[in-house]
Amino acid sequence: MLLAASAFNATASNVSAAESTAGASAGVISGIVTNKTTGNGLIGARVEIPALNLSALVDNTGRYLLNVPPGAHEIVVTYTGMDAERTTVNVAAGHPVVRDFVMTSAILMLDAFKVASEKAGQSAAITQQRNADNLKSMASMDALVDLPNMNAMELAIRLPGVTFGDPGDEVVEQISVRGMGAGTTSITIDGGGMSSLGGQSRTTRMTAFTGAMFESLELTKGQTPDRSVDSLGGSVNFKTRSPLSMREKRRLIFNVQYRTAPEFSEQVPVREARRNHGLANVQYTEKFAIFGAEAGRENLAVSLNAFYSENAFGFFQTNRDYQQTDAQPAYVWDYRTRDNFNVRKQRSLSTKWDYRITSNDLIKLNLIANNAPEPMRRLYNMRAFAGTQTTVPNATNTGVVPGWTDRVTTIRAVPTAANATSGTTAPALMEQRTINVHRDQRLRHMDIGGEHNRDRIEADWAALWSRTRYRTLGNEADLTHRVGNIPFVGPNGRFNNVAGTAGNPIDNIVGPNGETGVGWILDRRESDLYPKFIQNGGLDFTNPNNWRPSVNGLTSADGSLDVDLVRELRGNVRYRLPFLEQFPSFFKAGYSIRDHNVELYRNIRRWSYIGRNALPNDPSIINWDRLKTGLAIPYWDGAAFFNNGKLVDPTLWQEDIYYYHSVRLAASNRTHEIITGYYGMLNGKIGRFGYLGGVRHENTETIGYVNVRSRTLATGAQQVADPLGSARRDYNNPTRNAGEYQQNFPSVHTWYDLTKDLRVRASWSTGMARPSLANAVTSLSINETAQTVTFGNPALKPTRAKNWDFAAEYSFGTASYMRVGWFHKRLDDYIRANQPIGVIEAGSDNGFNGQYQGYEILSNSNAGSAFTQGWEVEYLQHFRFLPGLLRTLRFSGNFTKLSAHGDYGTPGVYLTTEQVNGFIPFTANANLSWEYKKFGTSINYNYTDGSIRGGFNTAAPSRNRYMMPRSLFNVNLLYHLPRNLTVSFGVQNLFNEPQRYYRSIQDQLETFLIQGTTLTVSLEGRF
Repeated sequence: MLLAASAFNATASNVSAAESTAGASAGVISGIVTNKTTGNGLIGARVEIPALNLSALVDNTGRYLLNVPPGAHEIVVTYTGMDAERTTVNVAAGHPVVRDFVMTSAILMLDAFKVASEKAGQSAAITQQRNADNLKSMASMDALVDLPNMNAMELAIRLPGVTFGDPGDEVVEQISVRGMGAGTTSITIDGGGMSSLGGQSRTTRMTAFTGAMFESLELTKGQTPDRSVDSLGGSVNFKTRSPLSMREKRRLIFNVQYRTAPEFSEQVPVREARRNHGLANVQYTEKFAIFGAEAGRENLAVSLNAFYSENAFGFFQTNRDYQQTDAQPAYVWDYRTRDNFNVRKQRSLSTKWDYRITSNDLIKLNLIANNAPEPMRRLYNMRAFAGTQTTVPNATNTGVVPGWTDRVTTIRAVPTAANATSGTTAPALMEQRTINVHRDQRLRHMDIGGEHNRDRIEADWAALWSRTRYRTLGNEADLTHRVGNIPFVGPNGRFNNVAGTAGNPIDNIVGPNGETGVGWILDRRESDLYPKFIQNGGLDFTNPNNWRPSVNGLTSADGSLDVDLVRELRGNVRYRLPFLEQFPSFFKAGYSIRDHNVELYRNIRRWSYIGRNALPNDPSIINWDRLKTGLAIPYWDGAAFFNNGKLVDPTLWQEDIYYYHSVRLAASNRTHEIITGYYGMLNGKIGRFGYLGGVRHENTETIGYVNVRSRTLATGAQQVADPLGSARRDYNNPTRNAGEYQQNFPSVHTWYDLTKDLRVRASWSTGMARPSLANAVTSLSINETAQTVTFGNPALKPTRAKNWDFAAEYSFGTASYMRVGWFHKRLDDYIRANQPIGVIEAGSDNGFNGQYQGYEILSNSNAGSAFTQGWEVEYLQHFRFLPGLLRTLRFSGNFTKLSAHGDYGTPGVYLTTEQVNGFIPFTANANLSWEYKKFGTSINYNYTDGSIRGGFNTAAPSRNRYMMPRSLFNVNLLYHLPRNLTVSFGVQNLFNEPQRYYRSIQDQLETFLIQGTTLTVSLEGRF
């Protein structure tokens, strides 16, 4: 893997002074440094010989190496939160000396293993943050005890500047760093790329990984030239633990967990029957001495991690949309409710092999196999709507009736023409939609690498292969019913999705007394969350016989497939410069190449109902709205009409075969991206001053393969008569879109130790966010009147960032720490859609099969700028100085305060903090923990400020959608049993805090999503 610059500095800076003193007669001192309580290697511990001004940092395997002249030398080992160790070692020329250190501390030695591990993890994070040559934040995976599903991203949002990218269903899939979007944050494992479900969007979704397979999380905010720069706010690197870093010969760690939505918590009905699920993780590590290992020293270590979990969630959600007006009151034209339930399963097996061939050569192998299916996701949706947000109500023929208030909207049953869904009459309709999701995500990941040390030269290399397959399985179905304007076809009629033909009319549903349409009243006076929804004439919406599947209302994506493949090769060489030995300086250079392929295969089928009678509904489906308000809307489960992916009764349905073939040709595509990078940089130390600077060059080649639509599409009659032939003529025009861009990315990082415990930092760095890969395969859109062709732009440049960072770090007391930082970020080359980028030339090779000569090409282009700046503060305090029971208190916390302004790619529109989509101006985290003998407890708090979601609408401010501030509390209790066993009890979302959104003003509730409180009981042990 790529070693951090600080790790190289650790090994190489020590030899400079020593070799100048000893010349060719140098000796070698090596060994491992471990924690007495946990047995783990103390990565980043400083091993120094003060008399020689010589030092080294312990590497990821827990090992240090010093080249020294012969003689007696006093060695001092220091580590944040640990008592310093001193010893004298006698070295003879040409004879290596092995000296191990086992460190301890008053804050750890009396604690049980589990508590000691967490404290050691905090100390490790502080140590590595301080030793880094650039600005970064660290988090130890030992804190996973408080996380409900061992999801590593749940730990990430506790770091300063990091928050949910989108809270969604409360599973942390995407993160935002320093206000930047989820797709602009790179996520790596041991410095290397990884495949993901995100694919073309570049959004890595870490829910497929358990945090148990990692040692720590590293968030880099000041990019260095030796790492890829494809990130705007920061990059996240998950570091796996080297099995060589433990003191014992073998180790077994296990965790079993039971999670439940408790009986006293209200749950949606489908979740009510599935309240409980489990988790199990087992990790086994062993070290071996093979092939001429040093006496008493194992040189091969193997770890195996097996993980299984079920993460069930269910929630109720309501959505509303209001009239587009700045005046009040505003009517509700769109009212929706949803019950959502999902079971995410995860089965993973990972193994890591570290083999030290010689004292200067290490080979590493990491293998990960992960399956993450979603076997049962159910969404039950109800929607009632009339017109749009701009409907002008009148007293005769619109759905919305004049006279509404801020709490009551009345919709009349407007008679409508067959198949009408909108228009001047603004009909009132109701929909019921049931979505059954059955998908499987499978990842296979392999990386191999090595580290080699020769005199003044250090080298490392790595190669990886990572493939994610996301597949839609059989019986996944989406079925939509409507009441109000649902057409049906007579028994001898032929459905053509538009209207009846002569002699085969398509009619609307008519009630026994001639009712058509549907009317309703939404009354929110008694409860805004659970309003009264009352019939107001028209067809009875509680009667299943009045509902019919909508046109093309049954769909299935069985067989659709996403494949994401990443292959990468990289290498680095670091050379200790032979001059100024008293001020050690190093030159580092490297090269990398990443080959990224994304393939999308779309098999989407849709059917229209051609029967005359209502389908049998499923009375067992009871949704939350019915329990709370009594609204008895009938439901149909789409999966009930399939058997192993095939229709149970094909005579009731007519498939749109042209749609299936056209989607398969038009929406299936492939993108291929090759990124090559090389860099050079200098780093070193002059007294108390440290520096790192250099430049990285990256070249990106993107190729998109897509079928472009023909200039003239087949008619409706042709599509029905020859669906396959029509689709092939319309979309079988293979097109290859190629683009390339390259840029340089310089950076400079400096730090200065004002005192032994106080360090200040200043840095300037550059980065970028590459355009979505989907940009290379955007479907062709033609406007014959305006003579324009809208298409993707594979040569689109990335959005660029220039960053200033300043920080002060202070270590005090026993393993206590504080950092205050300020940053300023300028963003350029935002991506704008539908901009003129050229004119289509003549000739068959014009990229459009010789068509559209002279048409203007509209595509995405780069424009605009923005600025972001803010404060980040983090604090850790051990209260050992307090009396009695209070001396075991620990507090950690952080907050981030951001502001933003700029045009964000839209000239003439200048936005500020509260107007930037998804930009969260303030976030905070706090943790308070306490132990007493065998008991322990902790409280975690997470705060996310309110923000605008969906974009700021300057023309119609009433359309703006905001998320309200949110506070989450998690509580964890633990008890230490004999033999290193710990039982813990946790409560997640203690106060059942919902997600709340509003439209324009807080009184206009737009979305309310409530998932509920969950309880977790777990047993963990180490042997």
